[in-house]
Amino acid sequence: MAKRIEDFLVVSDMDGTLLDEEHKVLQRNSEAISRFKAKGGHFTIATGRSVMSAKPYVEMLKLDIPVIVSNGSMVYDYIDNKILFDAFLSLEAEQYVYHLLDQFPDVGCESFVGIETYVLQNNPYIVEHTVIENIEFSYATERNAPHNWSKAIFADDPEKIERLEAYVYKNGFPDSAVFVKSSPKYFEILPKGVNKGTGLIHLAELMNIRMENTAAIGDFYNDAEMVEVAGIGTFAGNAPEDLKKRADLVVCDYRQGAVAELLEHIERLCR
Repeated sequence: MAKRIEDFLVVSDMDGTLLDEEHKVLQRNSEAISRFKAKGGHFTIATGRSVMSAKPYVEMLKLDIPVIVSNGSMVYDYIDNKILFDAFLSLEAEQYVYHLLDQFPDVGCESFVGIETYVLQNNPYIVEHTVIENIEFSYATERNAPHNWSKAIFADDPEKIERLEAYVYKNGFPDSAVFVKSSPKYFEILPKGVNKGTGLIHLAELMNIRMENTAAIGDFYNDAEMVEVAGIGTFAGNAPEDLKKRADLVVCDYRQGAVAELLEHIERLCR
């Protein structure tokens, strides 16, 4: 384990971990991040959000290292505005998404292509999602979205998402894809072998940081692999109980400053 704070790379999920209910960064978290970085530590975010949706937070927090977006399908450098790593859904997986939309015509869906977002099927949950995350998007409801999707996200009320999830796992899906639930109302399809954990591994390699000197914090199932591979795998107190049992460290609820508590823990390790 690293004993110098400048050897640490800390990666945080955004929604339900770093951000409060109003999608703002708590002052406690903001101050802790600034202090950690001033001491030489490396801090960034790993999110299911798109490049453009994450950008305001990158700028606000003055993040100067690459960011993991699209639940690990992309590592993006906001300083040079370039993609450092990306993975795509297969054409078969794209067609499977359209098949699911035929089976569930009321479920909303977006696809992420590079830094662009396309609405494949609209509903109130997609409207809410695009507003909350400040997403600029184009409609592609005629199945005319460009190829090379980094992911697609289905959005609806939790009961409908559970029915969609049950259908997927009962009837099977392309071997080239995986599914993950990023919240009770969001169900996502990603390229196989891609998750926030692989995103963290790619980022650590790019920065020449040993995995034992990384820490990651999240709150939901799409954070599980990232927490598992990190040197200090951490869940916020609001995470499901089965996830918290798998963590190296469990900190307070996100409403109380979970990210700050992790950073304070690392600062104590480095004294």
